[in-house]
Amino acid sequence: MSENEYQNAKSLHLNTVTDHKLKQMNQKLEFMFINMNVSVNAQMEFISQEGRLQHDNLKSTLERISGWAFKQLVKSLDPICEQGWSYSHLSCYRYFKDNKSFNNSKTFCESKNSHLVVINSAAEKEYIVEFTGNEINWIGLSKENGDWKWVDGTRYDLNQTYWVPGQPDNGRDQKTGEVESCATFRQNGLWNDALCSNHCPFVCEKDILYR
Repeated sequence: MSENEYQNAKSLHLNTVTDHKLKQMNQKLEFMFINMNVSVNAQMEFISQEGRLQHDNLKSTLERISGWAFKQLVKSLDPICEQGWSYSHLSCYRYFKDNKSFNNSKTFCESKNSHLVVINSAAEKEYIVEFTGNEINWIGLSKENGDWKWVDGTRYDLNQTYWVPGQPDNGRDQKTGEVESCATFRQNGLWNDALCSNHCPFVCEKDILYR
């Protein structure tokens, strides 16, 4: 083998070895990068979950503190209701035994600077049960375009409803075709959908006053 042939063979061998080593190094780097990326993603996900948990816990704590502070503030301001109205649950209530349709009851409450009662909690529901006795009454809940809505704009929350099992059933008057689209408050505090043209007593609710 001549000197030139020997040098060429040596150079080819070195290049082959170098390429092989470079490929090995590249594979190692890729493997390290993948492991590092997985580790970073896992750590970021853990931090994100921890952050969400801490955020949710902080939000819940702040809501409890805010609710408590608001109630204490209201008490300190000495809330009162107009004569004939009863104070409870940061509102004033009045029960009217006049039998009216839903729309007429709604209009009547509005004429008293109030609205048909809106049930925001189980405690308020129990209060209305005691307040109204054994009567079936209108509450400020009706269906518009297929959706149930409170008269004061409060968001309708399915997790905070008290329907009679199987209700609302969207019953229909066989003669007039009217669909049950207004909610009544029964003796046990549970709700039932009824024809809005029915005549029932009702409860009006309004904001409290301060001395």
